[in-house]
Amino acid sequence: DRAAAIADMRFSFIQELVAQTVVKPHESKEQLRSNRIDKFLTGKYTAIPAFIAIMGLVFFLTFNVIGLFFQNLMETGINALTGIVDTALTNWNVNAAVHSLLIDGIFTGVGSVLSFLPIIVVLFFFLSMLEDSGYMARAAYNADGIMRHVGLSGKAFIPMLLGFGCSVPAVMAARTLEGKKERFAAVMSVPFVACSARLPVCLMLAKTFFSANPAAAAVAAYFASVTVAMLCAALLSRSGRREKRMFILELPDYKMPSLRSVFTYTFDKSKEYLKRAGTVIVLASAAVWALCGTYGA
Repeated sequence: DRAAAIADMRFSFIQELVAQTVVKPHESKEQLRSNRIDKFLTGKYTAIPAFIAIMGLVFFLTFNVIGLFFQNLMETGINALTGIVDTALTNWNVNAAVHSLLIDGIFTGVGSVLSFLPIIVVLFFFLSMLEDSGYMARAAYNADGIMRHVGLSGKAFIPMLLGFGCSVPAVMAARTLEGKKERFAAVMSVPFVACSARLPVCLMLAKTFFSANPAAAAVAAYFASVTVAMLCAALLSRSGRREKRMFILELPDYKMPSLRSVFTYTFDKSKEYLKRAGTVIVLASAAVWALCGTYGA
């Protein structure tokens, strides 16, 4: 498009001007190493498979190994604490309504929030390591050509990908996009992507209605969710006045992630998850408890 052509001409002019005036004694070891790595990670035919492999490993470790281990540990602790509080309230002859509110309303809501916290922490930990190492900028660069077909830039690909894990961090990541219209389109389309919490539901429905081949039905449901999310993003980004934004991104040299930066990023994002999502989930759990009317039983 015209915006990309103008950006290309500007960079060509800058490169010609730099070649005539700037004298570089030698390239640093970091630049040479980054160029060698980029031949594979940003190559024409290897960029997307490498990205799928890296993010697949991240999601596998998050939802099947490390995150799952800490989630089970957290759920065991929450169940034990709930049992202790339940026994104490029973021994103290606390009012039945108050007892039910604390156990079925408050503890259920807090438990549902905290049970997902280990997965959120582990996911943000790996993403912050990729970000600090310099790879996430390459991922956005590689995805830019694909995402422009639906009116989004390469930066919107990361929230879409996070949607497979959990919609909450995906929406939080979409809020960092620069353009107001692009940000709105990404935030509204990300929830259509099937997250990990919907996987048991998809499997149950697939086994119930498609007993002949439930695995194929579940995979088809996942692809359908991605298709709907892309269609939603395309409709929202193309409605109204079009935003012409050039996607200019600096690719930093690869480096070892700083543990301080990684832990700071992980802590801030996890705290934001507890603050924004946790409050809503706890209040909603208490509201569902009140609407069910189980406190009188």
